[in-house]
Amino acid sequence: MNKSAINRPFAVFDIDGTLLRWQFYHAIIHELGKNNLLSKNAHSKIVKARMAWKVRSNPDSFGQYEDVLITNYLKELPNITPTEHKNAEETIYKIYKNQTYTYTLNLIKELKQKNYLIFAISGSPQGIVDIMAKDLGFNGAIGAVLEQKDGKYTDKITTPIFDKALAVQKLISTYSLKLYDSIAIGDSKSDIAMLSSVERGIAFNPDSNLYNAALKNGWDIVIERKNVVYQLKADANKNYILHQDKGHNNAI
Repeated sequence: MNKSAINRPFAVFDIDGTLLRWQFYHAIIHELGKNNLLSKNAHSKIVKARMAWKVRSNPDSFGQYEDVLITNYLKELPNITPTEHKNAEETIYKIYKNQTYTYTLNLIKELKQKNYLIFAISGSPQGIVDIMAKDLGFNGAIGAVLEQKDGKYTDKITTPIFDKALAVQKLISTYSLKLYDSIAIGDSKSDIAMLSSVERGIAFNPDSNLYNAALKNGWDIVIERKNVVYQLKADANKNYILHQDKGHNNAI
């Protein structure tokens, strides 16, 4: 343990949809399907649900797509070897590693300059999360762990997305962190608990649930669209003020 870590502020980043412009775990599962490592029936259900989301068939089509994706993935997981899964992760990482958001990537750089410790909490598999964390110089990362027995996957997964507050507490305990000046940034409902666990929350391209939580708590709201970043910061009365984009610099 680095004793100097105790007196350093920290920031926690979600990855999928926050740092990465897509979802690692979605891409991995589709890569497995493309390589015929999912049954045709399972892959067909996933593709059908994805297309229903793409045409916005109903307000919760993305949530329904995710449910179909994860349900069928877990059913098929025991038939996939760890090596096959690792190969899919490595392939997807090479494809998507540079498809990141400008705001969050710059925020990481700025925070490092301010001597922050940087962490990630993600629902994507621990293997691919660790690769990105290493490439970006993160100090640690918590991802989803696929259960194995006798060298084979079961249909169970341990993921931090259902309690990211607990994951934050795990980081605090492991690295002897202090909450002073702590920051968390995420994009969806599952990140609300994470943002609630630190001093300053940033809702980045938030879904409706996170957006409403941000308004209630006075968290910063940041929207990155094309080559423009819109930053909304709350004043003491939780009235939001639009801050001028400065070429994605001075993110904080």
